[in-house]
Amino acid sequence: MIKNSKVLIRVNYDLPNLEDSERVDDSLATIQTLLEENNKVILCTHWGRPKPEDIDSHSHFSTSRLDDLLEEKLAESVLFVNQFNSWEETKEEIDNARENIIILENTRYSKDEKSKDNATRLELAKKYAGLADYFVDEAFAVSHRQEATNTEIKELLPWCHGISFFNEINNLNKLKNPDKPFAVIMGGAKLETKLDLLNKILPKTDKLIVGGMLCFTFIAAKKAMGFENIPEIYESMVETDFIETAKVLIEQYGDKIIIPVDFVYSPDGKYAFDIGPKTLELFATTLSDAKTVFWNGPMGFYEKPPYDHGTLELGRIVIGLTSAFKVVGGGDTGSALPSYILDGIDFVSMGGGATLEYLSS
Repeated sequence: MIKNSKVLIRVNYDLPNLEDSERVDDSLATIQTLLEENNKVILCTHWGRPKPEDIDSHSHFSTSRLDDLLEEKLAESVLFVNQFNSWEETKEEIDNARENIIILENTRYSKDEKSKDNATRLELAKKYAGLADYFVDEAFAVSHRQEATNTEIKELLPWCHGISFFNEINNLNKLKNPDKPFAVIMGGAKLETKLDLLNKILPKTDKLIVGGMLCFTFIAAKKAMGFENIPEIYESMVETDFIETAKVLIEQYGDKIIIPVDFVYSPDGKYAFDIGPKTLELFATTLSDAKTVFWNGPMGFYEKPPYDHGTLELGRIVIGLTSAFKVVGGGDTGSALPSYILDGIDFVSMGGGATLEYLSS
């Protein structure tokens, strides 16, 4: 246990807005545990994609805007320090601070944070390391990125994972050796970003349900292969560069891959905006005996009702699987589902790309 020390914590406070503070809540257990052991906690996070030249404490992306939220959540005073003004003065201010919680300025205000050059990132990490005795990684959602404050920093300070990060690994590991039958639900877009996971997870999977924009490429592949009774997608977006890849997956795992059999279309009839009622029946039957379920990606244009219906109904089907271990893979999936459905999920990952990359490794 870390005691009586200065602890730099990499958190993920990349909030959509100040009202949506779930990512702050996710870090509280680690922060409070360290505070109870008489540590001084130094928080660092990125927020959005600011340009380094736009650094300004009044900017929309300045972490100074998080002070009030953190003080409300932690019931303690929080000190904001802009480390980019002077690293020496930052260290002195932290050492002399009455506050036990310090939040640093947005890490991405430095162009070196995401530099493609390891040595450049290391030099920046040395500056952060000079502020603390220990490092705690509590930012699973960015663990797949090469950044100074979550990669090189670990070469410089004794470190460990935070409570939330550990829970992510512990729960996602259950998907690497799942209880059978194992069903995977993949939606959203960009087949390219999910190919590594599909190639790794399909041999372990009993059924792969494909929806959202992701399914359009599989439908186009099936049409090209001569399959009959394929639903129309009209002008819906197909990743044409990956039709051949989809064909290979269908040839190898055809019986496992379940695609929609009907859709709800846009008012002009040009686009498939949501999965239809027959598809929901098919998906419910497919999932009925599942013992493990992993879900990543919504089924349709969930941001605009009534095209969120398929995603919501599938959510009700999934939480009805009371004997199954159910994981939702963060990102858009978590945003698309209301709390009454998320409360019925065994684990909701805070990662999007990080979750997929971890499961692919």
